[in-house]
Amino acid sequence: MILVRILGHLTFDLIKVDGGIEYQSLGGPPAYAGLYLANCGASVTVNTKVGPDFGARQLGLLRKRGLHFEHPFRGHKATTRFEIQVNRATGARALRLLNACDGIIADLPKGVKADATIIAPVIGEIDPKDIPRLGSSHFVYVDPQGFLRVVRHQKVTLQPNPALASHLLEVDAIKVDRDEGYVMTGKREPKEIAASLMKLGVKEVLVTLGGDSVLLFYRGQTFSAPVPAAKPIDSIGAGDILGAAYTLHRLFENPERSVLAAVSDVSHLIQGKGISKVMNRRSFVPIIKGLPQLRRGLKKHSG
Repeated sequence: MILVRILGHLTFDLIKVDGGIEYQSLGGPPAYAGLYLANCGASVTVNTKVGPDFGARQLGLLRKRGLHFEHPFRGHKATTRFEIQVNRATGARALRLLNACDGIIADLPKGVKADATIIAPVIGEIDPKDIPRLGSSHFVYVDPQGFLRVVRHQKVTLQPNPALASHLLEVDAIKVDRDEGYVMTGKREPKEIAASLMKLGVKEVLVTLGGDSVLLFYRGQTFSAPVPAAKPIDSIGAGDILGAAYTLHRLFENPERSVLAAVSDVSHLIQGKGISKVMNRRSFVPIIKGLPQLRRGLKKHSG
């Protein structure tokens, strides 16, 4: 069975959508990416930190759904919490940090092997210098947003993280939006963003262009995966699902097919509220039908 390891904080999110819609949701890359992968049949190991407020019911639900937690996962501080304001018309989001749990890197077990590793902090819980030793996998994927986020008056914004640039040599794929790409490289055009990241050692770069398309850059080539028209309620978790889907498909497919499949998977799942996007196993039936290699076991692609 395919083993994927995910590093990042689980969160509690208070989601506020314009028009007066408000709800609470479990969140964070281990939830969205982890449940996507587990529902597709992969074995998922999570390295995270949650606080005393993360109850046995939530933990039991995630374990029942197939997530395995590396110990110790209990922190002293309360679980990371965000308030997320969503403009449904534009898809724009504004984050406010309500609480941040303990960092997780000091507790990483040594010698853990996986077919793929997803490194996806939400706000500073992973130090960039630890990326090389986390990358003992066939495929290493990084979502840099949590390396770039800082808090000013509780509001979350982005700023450059110079340490990140020097630790991307072992990274196979990275996903950025235009804002993250600009903060990391000083470039605004997707092609220039990708070129700058590749000079740092990243092999494959995904640049998301809102709800329009996802651009893939690798080996001097550019490939565009159009996003089907949709008006999701909140779009939260879409980036985490995209990263997990690309990583999974990439284990046995080439980059072009992988990004097309990933965009298709996200588009199929995006309509739910918060974590409900990946909670309904029936929603994964058509996705699993497109994963014949996964049903037969891991087939690593050499390209």
